[in-house]
Amino acid sequence: MPNYLLTFIIVGIPEAMATVMICLALLGERWPFRKIFIVAAVITLVAYTFRLLPLAFGVHAVMYAATLGYLLSRMSSAPAIKAFTVAAAAMVFLCISDTASFILFENVLGIKFQELAANVWLWSLSGLPHVLILFLAAFALNRFPLSRLYKTSERTDH
Repeated sequence: MPNYLLTFIIVGIPEAMATVMICLALLGERWPFRKIFIVAAVITLVAYTFRLLPLAFGVHAVMYAATLGYLLSRMSSAPAIKAFTVAAAAMVFLCISDTASFILFENVLGIKFQELAANVWLWSLSGLPHVLILFLAAFALNRFPLSRLYKTSERTDH
């Protein structure tokens, strides 16, 4: 990633905010935007710090998910295991969304990954479709909770 500060501001914080909102929607919790922003800033800072370290690829994502799970358990009424499970599910969705965004740029727009990585503005802007997908998912999950799918209706015998 060419310029961490620019991507931190343009993509990192919004991506993390959307991820936190997805998690809170899955947990059936309210969206306190001030707390969402603070949690997003912390998990983004953790991820970007681990990206800078000479560690194996993906360690930053594991730390992002672990920090997200921990902070979710602190800011919500959910038990820790549920918070960590939701954080892991959100990370899977985040990875799928990120991959879809890169496929869009490469196959539809004809911009190769190497070109994106070489240009700080292109790299930052290439994350915006991914962030938009995450926000749309968060709002959809908040509007149509998954709990509706598995709630049993009471039977009445006529």
